[in-house]
Amino acid sequence: MKSIYSRSSNFWVISRITFIVLGFIDLLRLLMLYGISILYIFFFVYLVALIIVFYREVTKSKQIMILKYFVGIISIIIGLYIANIKFSEPKATWGLAKDQYDYWQIVVYGFSIWLILLGLFDFFKFDNNSDN
Repeated sequence: MKSIYSRSSNFWVISRITFIVLGFIDLLRLLMLYGISILYIFFFVYLVALIIVFYREVTKSKQIMILKYFVGIISIIIGLYIANIKFSEPKATWGLAKDQYDYWQIVVYGFSIWLILLGLFDFFKFDNNSDN
C-alpha cells in the first residue's frame, strides 16, 4: 500500500490543496448563512491541521505526527460518515425514476472514498524517505 501512495504522491498533494481551498470556501459560505457553531470551529481546526500537514509535506520537513494522526483519523471518520448518510438515505430522495441513474451518487461516493483514502494516506504514511 505504501508503494501505491508513494507513486501517487503528487496526486495526493494536489488533491489536498484543492480540498483545503474548497473547504475554506464552503466554511465561509456556511458561516455567512448560519453563523458560528462548534461544528464549524472543529472543521476550521481540521482545515488548519490539513494546511500544516500539507506545508510540511511540500517543504519535506519533519512531520508533526500527532497532526498527521488527527488529520488521518478525522478524514476517515468524515468519509465514513458521508458514505453512511448516503447509504442510509432512501432512493426516492435521489430523484431517481425507474430507469434513471443519478450521477451525483458517483460524485458523493467517490468523494467519500477519496476522503477515506486520504485519511489512510495520512494515518499510515510516516516519512517519504524512510522504509516504514
